[in-house]
Amino acid sequence: MEKNPIFKTENGAKYEEELLSQIHLVSESMLSNVEETQKKIIAFVKGFFGDNWTATFSPTMTTIGMIDETDGCFLFGHTFDLFYHMYYFEPIPTPEKFEIKLCHGAMLGFDIFNDENRREHLIGIGKFLSDEKAKNELRDIIYVAEIHHRQLNEVGDQIRNKLNHPKQEDVDEWVKEQEKN
Repeated sequence: MEKNPIFKTENGAKYEEELLSQIHLVSESMLSNVEETQKKIIAFVKGFFGDNWTATFSPTMTTIGMIDETDGCFLFGHTFDLFYHMYYFEPIPTPEKFEIKLCHGAMLGFDIFNDENRREHLIGIGKFLSDEKAKNELRDIIYVAEIHHRQLNEVGDQIRNKLNHPKQEDVDEWVKEQEKN
């Protein structure tokens, strides 16, 4: 794809460079948001479930589970996923959802007398689901991250729109701002 003629001028090229720099900063902020949220969730999980539990976070899903002490990864079948959704469909606003999915069907059967890990996993899930304060605390952590992620995404979309559809008046306005500083 050929470069837009607006970006072929000296000022246009500088403006494009500034927009690309802004996109980079938004991307770094999104990554930082995910990392900071994951730290908060792991601290919550270890405090609530115990040191042999951990979590991963992404803007679409949080996975919580028991750790396999041999490799530090999740124990197979010992996880559950949380999904937080905020809906903004107009004209009818719909409520938020905080949903749980258990182990992607990997739980299967287990020996209820001898499989202590499976028992602890199910007891941990039950304890969490019955604790309103814990559910609200974790939802609030994810909610703040979701709001921040949406805001950063909107800013990124605006910048990408300026990159994909540059206007000479935007370049001229940017040049005036640069001259003031």
